Amino acid sequence: GGFHPRLAAIESEADIIGFDADPEECARLNAAAKPGSRHINYAIGRENEKVTLELHKKAKTSSLYKTDVERVSHFYDAERFLPAGEISFTTRSLDSVAASERIGRIDYLKVDVEGHELAVLEGCAQPFLFAEIEVYFHPFRQGACSFDAIMKHMRERGFMLIDLRRNFWSPRRTREVR
Repeated sequence: GGFHPRLAAIESEADIIGFDADPEECARLNAAAKPGSRHINYAIGRENEKVTLELHKKAKTSSLYKTDVERVSHFYDAERFLPAGEISFTTRSLDSVAASERIGRIDYLKVDVEGHELAVLEGCAQPFLFAEIEVYFHPFRQGACSFDAIMKHMRERGFMLIDLRRNFWSPRRTREVR
């Protein structure tokens, strides 16, 4: 959907770059981009990893990790995770893309890739100042990394947790969920 409105305050002073594996979505985002921001058509992760994206009824929930249908069935709006196809591609590391696109330095890194966040971080050896990373506490994507794995990786890089923004996705009836 593009960049978060909270970045509007720094748009005139920053080069804001997003990545999208879908060439059509990337073109749509670039057509709507403001000066100083752009999207580049790459699937970011580990270098040269072959992956398959499970497309969902609601595109924003699509993931490289299969949805645990039994787990999500207890939550509101679970039908948004219904499969709607697949697409395969090869990922590039953030380091290799930064080199080929002449991206000199990353100050702020936002990673929201529906469970593949650790792969993106592992493909970025260059230093950065801040990171905003989506994490999962509830294992509803089979094989996706958890909060613990991401925090271990970030601590090993010398980062500390400054803030945790909580988003809730509550079960319909908590007594049904163990």
